[in-house]
Amino acid sequence: MKKFTWLLSIIFFGAIYTTGFSQQALISNIDLIYNALNEDQKSRYNGAEKFFMKAEELEGSIITEDDKLAPLYKKKLKKGEKKADQAKLLRIQQAQELENGYAAMYKVCSDFLNALEYPYEEYKKKANEKINEADVEWAAGKSLLTPIAALTPKELKKTLYSEIKKNLSASSQYKISSLEKLVAAYQIYLDQNAIKRAEEMENRIWQNAINRNTLNSYSMYLSEYPNGKFAEEARKKVTDLELIEKNKKVDKSKVKITYTVQILAVKKQVNEKKLRKIYEKTTEIKMLTDTDGLFKYRVGEYAKFDQANIVLSKIKEKGAFILAFKDGVRVEIKEAKTLE
Repeated sequence: MKKFTWLLSIIFFGAIYTTGFSQQALISNIDLIYNALNEDQKSRYNGAEKFFMKAEELEGSIITEDDKLAPLYKKKLKKGEKKADQAKLLRIQQAQELENGYAAMYKVCSDFLNALEYPYEEYKKKANEKINEADVEWAAGKSLLTPIAALTPKELKKTLYSEIKKNLSASSQYKISSLEKLVAAYQIYLDQNAIKRAEEMENRIWQNAINRNTLNSYSMYLSEYPNGKFAEEARKKVTDLELIEKNKKVDKSKVKITYTVQILAVKKQVNEKKLRKIYEKTTEIKMLTDTDGLFKYRVGEYAKFDQANIVLSKIKEKGAFILAFKDGVRVEIKEAKTLE
């Protein structure tokens, strides 16, 4: 961010001091807005620098005049006031330069804020309240400077130097405060965006839970958002899926799954000698015939696929394979394994 300094007038025990401040120190968190501006907006915002530089250039002359007036005021108020016209004019000129600088900043920041979109009406309302407060304070600051700047030489002479300094200082303070109100309005916008991002994240996690549709996915959502907007629906899904899992277990207990290894299916019956070459434990081999007249030789009835697979590895016949049955009816291996 381009940096520049300007002057802040402070009333302290009836005396006025003018101090140089960096932009960041003078207006709290103004960088929040500045960093969000586009290049054109930043260029116009930085146009305030020339006014603040002019205000700072006037400071030397003001200090010189004040130094001349100090001993006169010490002697008598009238003596000081009689020679204070030049100091008053310099103060007013400086205040006008400050106002021009603040005005350049205020215009850019205000236009930027008014162009923002708010997905949440309540946040838009809060931000607009801050912007309205800023406008009120800006107007208050301007109302203090305008009548002083319009004083005729005769009126200026009659107005106490201390009163002029007091009003000019208050004018600058109002303008600084108005800019801080704009920063507060932008902070409300940022808070709203944080909430929006959090909602979008919750929506993504919920959509992922729906897509997976598992106990684990809904449980993960609930662990992140126990009071989330989908929490009630997630709990219902968990209950439903738990019931489904419970019913599956009950169904499995009622189903008989068996696996057998078929070693041959031939048109002619095979003698024991040949069978022994294929599988040594011939006593475990059962022969069946089907409607096509084929002789089918099978080994064992196993409750687990892994058991049948061990036997298959011992069969010396390339065409051997495992068959699965559910309650005596042949089914796919994949289905049988889910019901073990």
